[in-house]
Amino acid sequence: MSSASTAADPTSVVVVGDPAVARAVRAAAEEAPISASVLLKTDHDVVVQHLCDREPGIDCVFASVRAGGLTLLDALRDAGSDVSYVLVADDLAPDGRRQALEASVMDVLRHPDDDRRDLFVRRAANVLELVSRRSASERRGPTVAPRWLVSVVTTVVDAICGAETRQDLEVRLCDGLVAIDSIGLAVLGRLDAAGETFEFRAVSGTPDGYPASDPWQSVSTTDEPTVVAARDRRLVVESLGTPERTDDSWRGRATACGFETVVGIPSSTASSCSASSGSTGGKLGEEANSNRSSSASAT
Repeated sequence: MSSASTAADPTSVVVVGDPAVARAVRAAAEEAPISASVLLKTDHDVVVQHLCDREPGIDCVFASVRAGGLTLLDALRDAGSDVSYVLVADDLAPDGRRQALEASVMDVLRHPDDDRRDLFVRRAANVLELVSRRSASERRGPTVAPRWLVSVVTTVVDAICGAETRQDLEVRLCDGLVAIDSIGLAVLGRLDAAGETFEFRAVSGTPDGYPASDPWQSVSTTDEPTVVAARDRRLVVESLGTPERTDDSWRGRATACGFETVVGIPSSTASSCSASSGSTGGKLGEEANSNRSSSASAT
């Protein structure tokens, strides 16, 4: 392992990893200030850790991206110097650090009078928005499925619902988009109920099942609420229009890997933590499955 460091006023970026990663981070720091001091460690993945207990006044940043992706740094650079995130890595080495960091974050979130909980949820929504707004022309280098985004969904679920409702979240490489399972309904429902408006595109499927054309070119980038659908025991999320809201459901259209679905989402499912492990959540799964239809659209 080699190491290198550089400074970009007012932020110091410390890199521990292979030379290619070090050069990429230095280049990012030179182009624009990065909003947090970060530590990169390259193993099978690039793990970005901001040790908040050693940096008073700056939010924690824990995240994970696949090696070479530098997705978090792209997001930080795009967001500017006034946005930071609370993310928990899902693949830290099994030496107790992951558990200690998760416990530290959860301790903050368990204090209802502490405004850091609201800050966390709000910035979680900002992360989703940043990811969804990156167009094909803006993406640099290889596209990777951002595992750190799955981490933030998992952490929000743990904070709001309790760890007992947490499900395994899956990432499938589908032009760099993310597949999450039905537990995401609780997260999206709670963020929406809190007044957050954001768009998030998550596609369930395998690379060979996705159309070759770039889906980013055909997806709206307006501030429309999220459309959610169940597909293959996971969620499919694309902001392709404003869902119709009724007293007991959301209804809208979603597209994933060449299939278009008319989806109905019971409000009780979207706004509560009732999803059960390994399922799409009862009425949600039944309604989405019964309404699924194929589309001739390439995207």
